[in-house]
Amino acid sequence: MLGHVGVVETHTFRQPPRIGGLAPWRARQVERFIDENLSAPLSVARIAAFSGVGPGYFGRACKDTFGLAPRALITHKRLDRAKVLMATTDEPLNQIALACGFADQSHFTNRFRRLMGMTPTTWRRDHRQA
Repeated sequence: MLGHVGVVETHTFRQPPRIGGLAPWRARQVERFIDENLSAPLSVARIAAFSGVGPGYFGRACKDTFGLAPRALITHKRLDRAKVLMATTDEPLNQIALACGFADQSHFTNRFRRLMGMTPTTWRRDHRQA
């Protein structure tokens, strides 16, 4: 009968298990390692060795885990750190570039413009914290 109010059965859908990539604990270790070593030269081989896998496997696992190739992940993390420093300090851009692992201010500016669509100076002016 339609007059009866019953319990509606609902289904919960679980995410399919992730195939490939780094284990969540290993991914956190890798991110921490990169964050702690941003100002130093970081090679894929060095990060792979830290994570206990070969460079080829690490490249694929990094892409599966973070959605970025290792070099792109490093660049994004360097730019994220630079944005924090630009917004919260008065350090000159050349010092920020070096502190974030870029070869020089020109290298930093080129990468920043390519990924952010504006120069670091413009970004800093628009995002400066008072």
